[in-house]
Amino acid sequence: MNNSVYCFICGYNIAEDADFFNNANNIRFYMCPCCLFHYGIDDGMYKLMEYRQSWIKKGLPFGGELIAPKWNIEAAVKQLNNLSKCNFSIFSKANVNWENFIKVQNAEWTSEFDKEYIKSNWLKYRQ
Repeated sequence: MNNSVYCFICGYNIAEDADFFNNANNIRFYMCPCCLFHYGIDDGMYKLMEYRQSWIKKGLPFGGELIAPKWNIEAAVKQLNNLSKCNFSIFSKANVNWENFIKVQNAEWTSEFDKEYIKSNWLKYRQ
């Protein structure tokens, strides 16, 4: 099993999700079960960094839930660390206009995130 496919928003290990592999040749219609980013729909409305910032500002909900099983600040930060492993080449296999995707959607994308900002937003929604 390929375990090197990560969500560009939250770092979720997409390889853990059976739905991804049932539709592996068409990632542009995949919805991340963690941040709920819907590739092929949301990427037409948002830049990846805008969506990530929105997800963080909402308190990093998992699947839309602030309190989800096994979801804590340590798990969130560990998952966000996966952003450094993201591989944009998966889109070139999904019949996406690759050059346009990079130029329009990902000009500002980064794997960097502010751990203190993450923690403050996490706590704000869970106090």
